[in-house]
Amino acid sequence: MKKINLILGALVCLFAFSACTEEVEYTPATLEGANGVYFPSTSQASVALKSDANTYDVQICRTDTAAEQTVQLTVETNDTIGALQIPDSVTFAAGQSSANLTINYDFEKMGYGTEFAVQVSIDPAVASTVGLSSYAFTVSVPEPWKSLGMATFSDTYFFLDSYKVEIQQNELDSTYFRLVYPYHEAFEVDDDGYFGGPWENTDEYLYFQLLQPGSSLAGVPITMNDLIYFEPFMTGFTHPSYGVDMELIHPAHFSSLAAESNFTYNKVLSYQENGLPAVVQIAPMYYMDGVGGFNYTQNEGVVTIVFPGVVVKDYSVGIEYTGRFTNASDETFADFNVAMGEDVASVKVGMAISADPNAVVAGILNGSIEAVEITEAGTVRYPMATPGEYIAVAISFDAEGNAKEAAIAEFEYVGGSGPVWNSLGMGQYTEGFVCCRFNVQPVSYAVEVQECEDKPGLYRMVNPYGEAYPHNQAGDWDTSKDYYLEINAEDPEGVYIEAQKLGFDWGYGMFSASSYAYMLMANYDLETIKAAGYCGKLQDGVITFPTQGLLVTMESDDGWYYANVAYDENNQPIPGSGSFKLVLPSAAKSSKSVKAVVNKQNVNKKKTSGQKIKKFERSLPQKFQKK
Repeated sequence: MKKINLILGALVCLFAFSACTEEVEYTPATLEGANGVYFPSTSQASVALKSDANTYDVQICRTDTAAEQTVQLTVETNDTIGALQIPDSVTFAAGQSSANLTINYDFEKMGYGTEFAVQVSIDPAVASTVGLSSYAFTVSVPEPWKSLGMATFSDTYFFLDSYKVEIQQNELDSTYFRLVYPYHEAFEVDDDGYFGGPWENTDEYLYFQLLQPGSSLAGVPITMNDLIYFEPFMTGFTHPSYGVDMELIHPAHFSSLAAESNFTYNKVLSYQENGLPAVVQIAPMYYMDGVGGFNYTQNEGVVTIVFPGVVVKDYSVGIEYTGRFTNASDETFADFNVAMGEDVASVKVGMAISADPNAVVAGILNGSIEAVEITEAGTVRYPMATPGEYIAVAISFDAEGNAKEAAIAEFEYVGGSGPVWNSLGMGQYTEGFVCCRFNVQPVSYAVEVQECEDKPGLYRMVNPYGEAYPHNQAGDWDTSKDYYLEINAEDPEGVYIEAQKLGFDWGYGMFSASSYAYMLMANYDLETIKAAGYCGKLQDGVITFPTQGLLVTMESDDGWYYANVAYDENNQPIPGSGSFKLVLPSAAKSSKSVKAVVNKQNVNKKKTSGQKIKKFERSLPQKFQKK
């Protein structure tokens, strides 16, 4: 382009000069060395030969076509077995601008997959500066693959939804399969605009193979049926905190995981009548070179491949701890939101003080752990007794009573008669939850604030979403008991809100609130979460949280939604837009001047809004926009 611009510039000057001078003789310029022989610039860098042929033609061109011309060539190759025969000259017929250099090859010697490097150079005496005077390329006979159609692919680490991806089977080895660009579509079409794909550095194929008993993998003997191995695959997703691309890696590649017992989550889940797999599961390490990875090698249902034509019944189940409930008799319950797939006939929910989810599952199945059975998704209320760290388990069953899948939720119950709370007076609360699920304005109003006597820095607001909340109307809130919004500010730099019910309902089930930092505490320590900027802060008597640092849900929701955020016209989070603020009574100018707001405002409670939290973000804590 630079040469063209210079030539155009010269033409402008020439025509300008011509306009002023009548006698100018124009002689077309010639590019020195343009006449000659060359390879087209469109020549392929990688040539796929066919197993049922024995020749391949390479095109060579020339600019002067007047006479017949034989051109000498220099051929270099790493073929040491004599599979290729490449002439050292090519002849152009008179009047012809191109000729073919015919490469002969012996497939019996090459076989499938063997790749040779070749470089053919034109005699410099006749080479043109237009095009290529030397052509370097590789040749091979690729293994034959046949398309089986469009499989259904899902990766719950990255995405909420599944989508269609072509799957192919190797015609030489029926246990060998590959997916074509499995991450291309998902990274490209994300509705929230978070991904901007397609990703240029993603691998084209994700290869996987069925392992056979008697074989070995990374020196480990394989004794089990139905295990699979998948080759390292570059997803093309760049971790925004580390700036490193993430790969899918099989546990066999890590010395600490090189045991058959660690391979068992990479498997065929079921087969078709024709012998092909029906559903395959991959449990990878999401690895970043030089950084480390997120270990999902021992997890069910992370990456799933459903073969074409297979209809999979949905026996999925989910359980989420949504908070504590204390009735008028001072009895305490743990509340759970339970979701179930469309083919689930019933779900049993039980819990126990344990560090082993499998033990709780076994106890529910053998009857040693009492369970609540439900046939519809919704809230399960389980009575609490002994303080401790609990694992709650939900198990789905089919119509014949067969256990299908299980999900867990972990939480801590402190128990006892409860701590002593001392009133600090009236604080000023600016709401940051409901305004993110409904199109209502954040409001500031007075609420009573209490502090835990045994845990200084643990605060709670008394009935913040009862009568005092300006957007509420009579009948919106539960009057049978007091509801509190507890805020743990024992560490002023690491403030978080445990999941808890708010005590009011606008027609979609009761609201619950939490903070993103609390959700991350299942996988990270508080110091790590603080360092990443996810916690709220208590500074000068005022508690605030980062944008999208709070979460809100209603019983009708199937997950948590971001709170403490406003969105721009493109539905993108606006940095620093969080409205949540609690001014403690000690920071108010005068607690007496803080008066309860009782005037009600008419709001549209029929239209919900907001953005649902993605599953993978619990494991990728980097998307917060700090205040």
